[in-house]
Amino acid sequence: MNWLVANTPPTRIWINEALLTKTEENNWLEGTIHAVHSIPGQMALFSVLLSNGANISRVPLHWLTTRPSLELLPATEAQLWNNLSYGVVCFVYQHLSGVHTSVKLRSGSVQSGTYLFTIQYWGSRYADGAGPLGNKDCHIIALDSGHLIGYPNNRISWNEPAATTPFSWCGPVPKYKVINEIFSCEKTIEAENDEYHY
Repeated sequence: MNWLVANTPPTRIWINEALLTKTEENNWLEGTIHAVHSIPGQMALFSVLLSNGANISRVPLHWLTTRPSLELLPATEAQLWNNLSYGVVCFVYQHLSGVHTSVKLRSGSVQSGTYLFTIQYWGSRYADGAGPLGNKDCHIIALDSGHLIGYPNNRISWNEPAATTPFSWCGPVPKYKVINEIFSCEKTIEAENDEYHY
C-alpha cells in the first residue's frame, strides 16, 4: 500500500496556465494525470505531466478539466470529502470502467459523466472505520461538462446497460443504510486437541 502518493491510470486533462503562473494569461495546457497525493484535510491533489515537459505536483482536482476554456468548478462542488488519511491506493473497478454515471453534486444539481478511477484511503479511523464516518470511496468522474469530480458511492447512480436500470435523482431514490457492523468469520477456540484440523 502507498503512503502519500499513488499511481493513477494516465488520464488526459487540460489546465489553465494562469493557475500555475499566477498571472492573467488565459493559455490552456494539455497534460496527463499520473499520480494522486493524499494529505488529510485537503482535497485530492494530482501529479500532472504537461505537454511542454513540466511535471507539476499537488495540482488540486478542481483545476483539471477534460477540455480547455472552461470556467472552473468551486472546490466544494468538485469533491465531497477531503482526503481521509496519508494512506492511499488508486485503482479502476474493471466492471465500472468507462460506465456512464449520474452524480448528485453538493449543490443538489445532477450532472452526467463517465467513471475514470477510484481513490481509496487507509490507515486512519476515518478511512478504516465501519459506519458513516469511515471507508469513503472517492470515484473520479469526468463530467460531460468537461469538469473532473471526486464523489462517494451514495452520490452516484451507475448506468451499466447490461447490468443496471439506474434510478433517477428526480424520482424515488433508494434509502440504503450505511453498513456499520464489523463482520468476522472467526470464533474463539476454547481448546486445541488432536481432532481439530487447521
